[in-house]
Amino acid sequence: MNNHNIQKKTNIKLSRPVSLCFTLLMYHAGGLCLLISAIHNPFILNVIPSSKINIVDILEALEEYKCQVVVGLPKILNNLINHPNRKTSDLSNLFFALSTAQIVPSDLIIKLKRELNIKMFRQFIVQQKF
Repeated sequence: MNNHNIQKKTNIKLSRPVSLCFTLLMYHAGGLCLLISAIHNPFILNVIPSSKINIVDILEALEEYKCQVVVGLPKILNNLINHPNRKTSDLSNLFFALSTAQIVPSDLIIKLKRELNIKMFRQFIVQQKF
């Protein structure tokens, strides 16, 4: 997904690179695949809040770097919505959420759109065979 595709699908005009916030640990296959592909895109600023999953760190990174995209597991996205600090965080730049690893319940997608004003939502699932 590049700036042109995002603008075409959402009618949101982007004047700077897209800020992408990875909430996944880098040993997670989906997170690693996405990060590797994003690194090669000059239109993406990658933000990795911490080496551990910490909702407060994620909220602070989303606000400080004015992230437009958040990538995370359904549990992390749900915790973002329900965390008490979310109401005082400025997440107005956020418009796209991408979930990995698990199927996202439809009620969570509705909450993301309503509570975080997400315009676009996609799922990215990497299947692994052992």
